[in-house]
Amino acid sequence: SQFLSKTSFVRKRKSRSEIFPSSSFANNQAFSIPQNQQFMQTSTNNQRVKNFFSFLLLSLTMMLSFLSVNVKSQNTNYVFSSNTNGSLALLVDGSAVDMSTGTTSLIAAGLDATRSVVTTIGFNFPFKGSNFTDFSVSENGLLALGTSRVTNSTYTIAGGTISNPYLSAFAADMRTGTTTGKVHYKLIGTAPNRCLVIEFKDMQVFYTLTAAAGTSTWQMRLYEGTGLVEYVYGSMNVSDATATNKAPSIGFYTGSASNAFGSVDYATNSCLFSGTYTANPAITSTGDIANLNSSEEGSRTIYSFAVPCVTPTSQPTSLVLTPTSNTYNSISGSFTGNGSGAYLVVRTATNTPPSPISGTAYTVGSTAMGADTYVESYGTSTSFTSTNLSSNTPYYYWVFASSGTACLGTMHDYYFTEPLAGSQTTNTRSVPCPTITPVDGSSTFKITDTLKWSAVT
Repeated sequence: SQFLSKTSFVRKRKSRSEIFPSSSFANNQAFSIPQNQQFMQTSTNNQRVKNFFSFLLLSLTMMLSFLSVNVKSQNTNYVFSSNTNGSLALLVDGSAVDMSTGTTSLIAAGLDATRSVVTTIGFNFPFKGSNFTDFSVSENGLLALGTSRVTNSTYTIAGGTISNPYLSAFAADMRTGTTTGKVHYKLIGTAPNRCLVIEFKDMQVFYTLTAAAGTSTWQMRLYEGTGLVEYVYGSMNVSDATATNKAPSIGFYTGSASNAFGSVDYATNSCLFSGTYTANPAITSTGDIANLNSSEEGSRTIYSFAVPCVTPTSQPTSLVLTPTSNTYNSISGSFTGNGSGAYLVVRTATNTPPSPISGTAYTVGSTAMGADTYVESYGTSTSFTSTNLSSNTPYYYWVFASSGTACLGTMHDYYFTEPLAGSQTTNTRSVPCPTITPVDGSSTFKITDTLKWSAVT
């Protein structure tokens, strides 16, 4: 049996400008992507996305001499890329990954049909339009997002849902190898740029009745903020091929519809986002797994799923503002989104549009754009409610499309031209009539409401 060798690997940490080279877009907004995250345009009916990928093709041509990339496919939510410059010892930004110390065990050595408890990610991880704070894993290579625990008898990512997505870098019938085999994790970095690294170390591929030494290691990485997902492969070796369930499942799955799943074919380093989900063919022979196996840091196979930031070119429509019934101090609002990454809703006291600054992540309640401004909402929601307002007072609302709050590239890039606007006056506060009742049938009366009296002149 072969073991993953502990290779001493030292690399000078690169500066952020080296790792994220930037170029100017048509509107002079900078868009930056990591060197090992390049994308190729495929057909789309959305003109905004076409313009975006035209820019990326130009950047790809300029940087081709620095990086070798094999990008196969994309969908409207994620862009898939495949590279052979990965490292188990470095994150995409050059931060060191040391899984030999400071990790937390999820599944111990020599185990089969085992799953971890639901564990905290350590940050809000955006995936398919939702934020997740918890995960669980099985020794069969599956990772489930959410509070529902992953099953321990499933060998494929098919079965995940939008509220409980399944992800896997390599799922099949396996077990952790004896002695050094395990599944463990480590949170690396500081907010808001942390990364959860989950390592399947010295895994036995595939299952045998008696536990044996593991000869395969890989990592799954979830990045804070951008929502980037990475699978990085070390030694990938089949020590026994007699198991029944040995068709590797690689990618993610939230449903059977197009764009609800991503299925990676490791033989061609491509990813399918539509049609019928299928796993890889069953592996029938022992030995190194072609395209996945590697022995040196800096030359390992790495698969990535990224949501690219797309600068919007239009605003949402149909703003509806309504004073909340039976109250005098609140207004509810809604509008029709246009597919942008996020929407910024700002309330003002005057009919003067605010001026958000691209690159700024505004929080609800912020008055950073002026004393008479108030951020009502920033995110993917297309509805909001203003509270604690004054009665019989006009308020003005402005909605700006944004590139998004969880994407790879220039986040919080706002579209400024003619923001969606509207105004609404709150209800007039009504004063209830006092209730006056006689006391004990006499001429003495009791007032049960608080009133303000003024002298009669």
